[in-house]
Amino acid sequence: MNATLHYSGLQLQLDMNKRYSANGQVVIEAITSEGEPFATISKCLSAEKVPHGYTFIDSNNLPDIVAALVSQGIAELTSKYAVSGFCTYPLVRIL
Repeated sequence: MNATLHYSGLQLQLDMNKRYSANGQVVIEAITSEGEPFATISKCLSAEKVPHGYTFIDSNNLPDIVAALVSQGIAELTSKYAVSGFCTYPLVRIL
């Protein structure tokens, strides 16, 4: 699955066709309109069990990324969060 995301003044193409081997959660990679890697938006938390079609979001390194994903109809925020180190990562369902 692919989608377009407008974030921080950029138009990004999202590649959501891969899975983390540790737990099967969706990998979301963002690519700029010039074809350059921008960021991996998802965060692999291998100790967490993740349902098919869900992933944790790296909101620590990408401020407001969850709001952008939700407002643009790409993801739905759940009530689950996971903690790793000093950071808390929200779980989303990919739409």
